[in-house]
Amino acid sequence: FFHFFSSLSQHTMFSIWTMLFTLLVTELAINLVLVLHIFMFIKKGIIGILRFFFKHPALQTCAIIIAILLVYSFGFSYYTEKRLTSELNADMADNSQAIMIDATKELSLRVRVFREQRNMYISGFAFFHGIVLWRLVKLYDQFEIDRNEAHKEGHKDAPRELKNDNEPEPQANEVKVE
Repeated sequence: FFHFFSSLSQHTMFSIWTMLFTLLVTELAINLVLVLHIFMFIKKGIIGILRFFFKHPALQTCAIIIAILLVYSFGFSYYTEKRLTSELNADMADNSQAIMIDATKELSLRVRVFREQRNMYISGFAFFHGIVLWRLVKLYDQFEIDRNEAHKEGHKDAPRELKNDNEPEPQANEVKVE
């Protein structure tokens, strides 16, 4: 138990794939919060932060660079995985008649193939969920525009704001006073 806390105090190195996995998990959590109708105060704050991130020119450039790097890492992992798989298949074809094979080489190739597949999926899903976040922000912006236009036209059925979980739904026989 105490070994765990002592290991936290030591310097640890994070790989790029650990950071990408953290980005992916964060994107998934944000997507869930934005899609599900819970914690409206958190949802409004996240939407505000994402609007700032996707609208600010410098941050938008950073997001584009990150997206390009994710696509590049996906392609590089795909290329490396295909090369290693063909090397593994060639070794297996060469040794199909032999009784003895080099198990260490085969194991190391299979581990490298697994790592490249993992890296490919992490970078691909992080890119995909980044696009989903960008699209959700665009949809919330369009909702705001439509709501404001409906209020200007005087529609009484126009939504005032995103549904708040704390407010009870009005009953059919209640009259809402504004």
